[in-house]
Amino acid sequence: LIHPIVITKENILIAGERRLEACRSLGWSSITAQYVEDLDQTHLHLIELEENIRREDITWQERNKAIADYHTLRKTSEPEWSPAKTAEAIGLDQTSVYRHLDVAKEIAEGNTKIAEAPKFSTANGLVVRKRDRIAAAALDKAEIIMPKVADVLPPSDGILNTSFLDWAP
Repeated sequence: LIHPIVITKENILIAGERRLEACRSLGWSSITAQYVEDLDQTHLHLIELEENIRREDITWQERNKAIADYHTLRKTSEPEWSPAKTAEAIGLDQTSVYRHLDVAKEIAEGNTKIAEAPKFSTANGLVVRKRDRIAAAALDKAEIIMPKVADVLPPSDGILNTSFLDWAP
């Protein structure tokens, strides 16, 4: 057992129900436990988030929020914490963590269309399309400020073979 279950002094289970059931099914008569009173609030919250992330019966919104909260909490207590470390800690790939963080950011900003999407993949698709539209608009704006090279070149019937200093003015 890598991680002990977490209980109160009254033996009320706080975290580790699946670990406890697995040990029971193996016929174990005892299991290591950690008392909740021995943990600080940050560590308790991290345990709760890890438990929720691994549960299969939660909505994608709850899972997304748990991943984002876990990352934020770790980043707050450890400034060098990164999405890569979050991915490693909770058993996801880095791309998934980045996607969850992007979706969580949009939801936190009040984007109800993303928050109400039926699936995480739909929400992520909406975020990606929004980011693409913003990038395209920025590119269009940049082209207005700085015209394309082809628009300022003198007419030619082929390759321009002259000094930049001759045609640039």
